[in-house]
Amino acid sequence: YGWVKEGGGEIPGFTLDTAEKHSGSQSLKLAPEDEGEYVILSSIPAEPGKSYTYSVWLKREAAANVFFRVAAWGDAFSWATDINGVEIMKPSGNATEDWTQYTFEIYPLNEDVENVWVQICISGGGTAWVDDVFFGVPVEEPEPEPDDGNLLINPGFEMDGLYTDAYGWVK
Repeated sequence: YGWVKEGGGEIPGFTLDTAEKHSGSQSLKLAPEDEGEYVILSSIPAEPGKSYTYSVWLKREAAANVFFRVAAWGDAFSWATDINGVEIMKPSGNATEDWTQYTFEIYPLNEDVENVWVQICISGGGTAWVDDVFFGVPVEEPEPEPDDGNLLINPGFEMDGLYTDAYGWVK
């Protein structure tokens, strides 16, 4: 499982940044060259009836409009809002902010769900950084351990990849 641009291809301005990070040695910098909407996503197998947590550390500058969403499909594709009441998570306003964690719960998935798309979106220009992305089964420990049930590969953008700058993430 890795991260890809919705529709394929590359997104100019999406780079790994070693200077700005929440933890580890780098983060993903989102600085699109125009004001369109850009989405990266990761497809993950999901278990029907199971609850999940989606969490992202975000830093924004220059009024970056960043939002996070989950889409699910089984017999037919549908947004998570259509299948289990989870809303698209969007930080309030288009403001500059220091590293802030955004977390939301996806309550039990419908029985026909087979996969989910975990998405990170930016629109309207600006610059943002994301780091320490988590999508998985909630754990009871207050601080996640290295093997914390996170289904995403390389959530802190630390490992180099064969075809991209970050293992598990595809441009």
